[in-house]
Parts: sequence; C-alpha cells; structure tokens
Amino acid sequence: MNLNELERKIRYTFKDRKLLTTALTHRSFLNESHGKSKESYDRLEFLGDAILEAVSSDYLYKNYPLIDEGKMSKIRAVVVCEAGLFAIAEKIGLGEYIFMSKGEEMSGGKNKPSILSDVTEAVFAAVYLDSDFDTAQRFILYHLEDSIKNAVKNSDNNPDYKSRLHEYATSHGDKLNYVVIREDGPEHEKVFTVAINYNGKQEVTAQGLGKKKAEQQAAMLMLKKLNR
Repeated sequence: MNLNELERKIRYTFKDRKLLTTALTHRSFLNESHGKSKESYDRLEFLGDAILEAVSSDYLYKNYPLIDEGKMSKIRAVVVCEAGLFAIAEKIGLGEYIFMSKGEEMSGGKNKPSILSDVTEAVFAAVYLDSDFDTAQRFILYHLEDSIKNAVKNSDNNPDYKSRLHEYATSHGDKLNYVVIREDGPEHEKVFTVAINYNGKQEVTAQGLGKKKAEQQAAMLMLKKLNR
C-alpha cells in the first residue's frame, strides 16, 4: 500500500507516519496484523470529530456574520454529516488505503460510507497531532471549504421558514398550529391549503404542492406578518 501516494493526494506529508497508519486501521485488522497494528482509528475518529466541528464552526462564525446560531448549526450539521465526509473520502480515493480484515473487505467495507466518513475524521485528527491546530485547520478547510460554501448557498435557496417560525413562537410563549383546510387534485400531485392558527386566531393561509410545501409557504407569510 503506497502511503506516499496518499500523502500526495491529501497534500500533507506526515512527520510521524504511524499516525497516518493508525488513522487508516479498521478494528477488524488488529487480529490479522499479528501484533504489527496495535490501535485502530476509533480514538482518532473521536478527536477528529471534535476538531472538525471546531473548524467548521469557526469558519462559519468568521465568514458569515449575518447568519444566526440556529442556521449555523444546521449548515454545520450538513457539512460534517456522514454523507459529506463520505464525499471527501471518495474524491481522495481513501477506501483503497484502509487496512481491514479480509472478511470486512469482502463485505464491501472499503466502500461503506460509515467507515469512510470515520476514517476521514481520523485523518483530520492525525494531521492535528502531527502538527498543530492552525495547520490542521488549513488542511481541513482545503478539503471542506467548498462543501461549507455549498451548504450555505443551499440554505439560502431552501430556507426553513417553519423552523424559524417555531423558534420565534417558542421564544415568545405563543401558541402555533397548522391546519389543513383543503386538499385538491389527484393523490400523486395533491395541492394542499394550509392555515396557521396563531394564539388561537387564524392568521394566514397558503397553498403548496404537498403538505410540507404548503406549511413552509404559510410559515413564510406568517413570519412576514410578524416582521421576522
């Protein structure tokens, strides 16, 4: 297995190659390594998860001052989720460098999103331990910055008005509920008309193709009425 090739791909050269090897070692490999591998990536993955959250939070806070904490949390969740990390691992081709048992490999382990996302976090932690936080931050953002920007862009294109209205109502002690007052059209493309009762009074109605879209539209109108 050519780890020099992997270092070129990830654009980082380890001073302590053992850290990289550990980051790539699945627990199933320990029994087959005859004592050569003594630790799996599990502890590094734990550390990498925390570092990744810190780096993504810092980036969002410093680069998007107009985004509130609730929206930042949702964007961060999209960025650091299994699917997001799996995409990074696939781009690098990380799976081919993972040490695992023959049985795990035969079951498709080198292509499992859960394993690849964990290894990605473990590699982030390995870079941090091999260098310092600033270096690890630059390394992580090299691989993650585009994902963060896309997540921010998508959050603007698909605002969650319903969650924002719920947060507003909860913080003010107001009562909020959605009522379907009409359904039109065939089952596969039904148009819903939804009303919002706010503090016991029907305030707005909206239509949408599907109940969820109608509720989002109604929530948007209600937020405008509340000037939020």
